[in-house]
Amino acid sequence: MINHLWRPPRKEPGVKSRPLDKEDPENFQYYRKWGFTVYRTYYGSDSNQHWDALIDAMTRQTLLALGYHEDDDMFKNDKRQKRGLYSNKAKYLEDVNRLKKLFRLSTREDVSLLDGLDIHQIREVCVKELPEAKKNIEGANHCFALVADEAVLKDVARGVFVIKAVGYDWDEDRAGQGWVRMLTGDILSLWESLLLCDYICHDIYAEMHREVSGGDLDKDTWPGLSCIEPLGDCSEARTADPTGTARITQFRIDY
Repeated sequence: MINHLWRPPRKEPGVKSRPLDKEDPENFQYYRKWGFTVYRTYYGSDSNQHWDALIDAMTRQTLLALGYHEDDDMFKNDKRQKRGLYSNKAKYLEDVNRLKKLFRLSTREDVSLLDGLDIHQIREVCVKELPEAKKNIEGANHCFALVADEAVLKDVARGVFVIKAVGYDWDEDRAGQGWVRMLTGDILSLWESLLLCDYICHDIYAEMHREVSGGDLDKDTWPGLSCIEPLGDCSEARTADPTGTARITQFRIDY
């Protein structure tokens, strides 16, 4: 992932210079941010609270998910480590920490423009805003956005933390419906799935359709490509127990 985000200035033709050191803190500015734009399409009563909780949860859960990669087994199985590109685990952990610092969720709220939009209408907005989105986050290159509609925010109100991942370059000639419902702790898996499909030249929509076909898009969740290491409960979000007794979990939302 980290190599995908490295964007140093292009060398001037005919000018010899040493490649920039990716590990030099002064060169951190040449890494692109990664993440997604999150569109809010519901503004009903009490939804502000649930929207805030959703964004907070996705941010913290994604950082926890990256923390999963700090595990010794993940380090041992890392492809770059196997190729000898990390001299020790400390160097590997530095890259994980860079990924944490580079993660961004770019939020879009506009009741006059976005309120009540359906998936098709959101796609049209995303296409119009793509040039600006590309300036903010590298994830815009994959043409996927996250959508918090009425169903999503009402799920959050019930303590069910989900989000809709919508592909806005999808059309009816491609497989599936072009969107899936995901747990908020699986944002990292979505990013990894998009990178992997791009790398091996597979259609992400065909992969999504193959893995969720036969299910209910409005109820089922997609955890990312089945070949990606599952995160288990390391980034799971739960609301506080109403009785006041904390449930055993990796991450708790109190609101």
